[in-house]
Amino acid sequence: MQLPLSAVTLAAAIALAACQPGSSFYTQPFNFEFPLEQGYQAAYARVLNATRACYSGGSIIVSTARVEGQLYPDLGYGEVYHGESAVVPVHYSLVRIERDGSRSRARVRFPGSWSASDAARFRGWIEHWARDGRGCMRIGAPNAPPAPG
Repeated sequence: MQLPLSAVTLAAAIALAACQPGSSFYTQPFNFEFPLEQGYQAAYARVLNATRACYSGGSIIVSTARVEGQLYPDLGYGEVYHGESAVVPVHYSLVRIERDGSRSRARVRFPGSWSASDAARFRGWIEHWARDGRGCMRIGAPNAPPAPG
């Protein structure tokens, strides 16, 4: 049995897209960074735990929310990745917490398609979590993290 050319073309396109999921996402520069007073491992753990609490497990028919973290003590940083696994993975954010002497520095990357208001809100939440803040963003709600205090 011979498959129609359109089916073969579609299968090839999906296979090629899956081979290089989001490669440009990992080569683009970080969108913003900020210093932290505490060590990188503590800040990494806070961001990872908050991101998992707020995003892990949600799913729709063709994708599942995914939060992964990896600590690299020999390199002096940890990374928290948030996205969706699907036929072609969707990348939402990558937060790198780096050692900076006795302190640390957070560097954040997200897709260039985000609006300025979404980017500002996300930055606020990442800073809030890195400094041991609690709570989650509500999807579709224009909410900011609680004020420090």
